[in-house]
Amino acid sequence: MVSGTAWYLWNFRREVITGLVADGWSIDAIAGADTSSAKLAALPGVTMHTWAVSLDGANPAHEAGALVRLLNRLRKLRPAMVFNNGYRET
Repeated sequence: MVSGTAWYLWNFRREVITGLVADGWSIDAIAGADTSSAKLAALPGVTMHTWAVSLDGANPAHEAGALVRLLNRLRKLRPAMVFNNGYRET
């Protein structure tokens, strides 16, 4: 699962995460580090990966760097599927 903040995954996707784990999936949570990162990491079946991402989108170079870091992480993890959450309105 990918999100700009661990807070979002904890508050709005925790039930999905625990349901998937109950069904036998292992979850790699990729998100910006915050106070919810440790909570996610403590869930059984979840591996937390912090992602350096800016949520304001003010610098295109930072955005590109965050995208490259995410793609590199996904290439290493080779997930069966990706559950992604956008973090701003378009």
